[in-house]
Amino acid sequence: NSFGEAQYAAKASALKPIGILNTDSFFSPFMHQLEMMCNEGLLAENHYRAVLASPDPQELLHRIETWREK
Repeated sequence: NSFGEAQYAAKASALKPIGILNTDSFFSPFMHQLEMMCNEGLLAENHYRAVLASPDPQELLHRIETWREK
């Protein structure tokens, strides 16, 4: 059934958040690189906003749980 396959493909391609536990600012240079790529048009803004970083595990989990694609 092609309708069911289309629904599955749409669901599989839905944007999901990516959580990065940024302990001791280890991933800060990476996050800065993503920001620069977004500003230069090399990374879609909605993909950039899906990357969530925090040094606090509880805050990161909360942000992932409440994240909504815009």
